[in-house]
Amino acid sequence: GEQAVESLRMKQIAAGDEHSLLLTHGGSVWVCGANMSGQLGMQETEESKTLWNEMQLVTQAIDNLESRDSVGMHEEDQSKGRLQEKLKEVQTAWEMAHYVYIPTHNSVMKELRIVNLAAGKEHSVFVDD
Repeated sequence: GEQAVESLRMKQIAAGDEHSLLLTHGGSVWVCGANMSGQLGMQETEESKTLWNEMQLVTQAIDNLESRDSVGMHEEDQSKGRLQEKLKEVQTAWEMAHYVYIPTHNSVMKELRIVNLAAGKEHSVFVDD
């Protein structure tokens, strides 16, 4: 089974604005924090893909309302307001789907032996041997 991160011997720790990377002496990588830009090196989940598509659809609906003539403007403003609220909800859910709260073993890199890593504002670099 998985080891608890507390029991691992850490070789290196790197931190970006909202993410952290932990490298063990055995070359495994543990990650936590934000992954909105893929900085944890983890694959996107089906949930986040679905939420992304929903954000695009709501944004398109808002754009369509904005491009119409101003006839029935009060009703369109109400619809636009509801869509903007929906967009905020979906964006929040998408961000939450990209956040790893507990240090997690990065299984994407399990085939590699990482020897060095670095973290920037919203990016990471992993070096294997």
